[in-house]
Amino acid sequence: MPPRPSISRRELIAGVAGVFAGVPFLAGAHDQPMATRRRPRVAAVFTEFRFRSHAWNIIENFFEPYLFSGKLVDPGCDVVSFYADQFPENDVARDVAKRFNIPLFDSIAGAVTLGGDELAVDAVLSIGEHGDYPVNERGQKLYPRKRFF
Repeated sequence: MPPRPSISRRELIAGVAGVFAGVPFLAGAHDQPMATRRRPRVAAVFTEFRFRSHAWNIIENFFEPYLFSGKLVDPGCDVVSFYADQFPENDVARDVAKRFNIPLFDSIAGAVTLGGDELAVDAVLSIGEHGDYPVNERGQKLYPRKRFF
């Protein structure tokens, strides 16, 4: 059997990134100042949203600039819709949606189309942690991550 070439994951990723750096549609987007390009629109799809849940800890960084390494950082995109799979007793999804003027949809399709007929977002933030879901024979909680897709 011939020896396998030894290349690390880092070397592979660096090489792939180098190839794509020259692709005009990818490289050109970063050449424009942020003020002149449209901010990506994100739909946040989550199992539940409560104080200090995974959804809280992740999504709070998308609403407004936040501190990172002592510097104020803009998230660079806008959360434009929510879908909550469950509403626990201590739910904050409705309050946060109201506070930031983000529509809360009753389906994932509604969240990604903003209630219309066509895709209306550039990305989906999918957070499948926490909630009241069945457990399989191995004791693993069956979060609806695949169903979200």
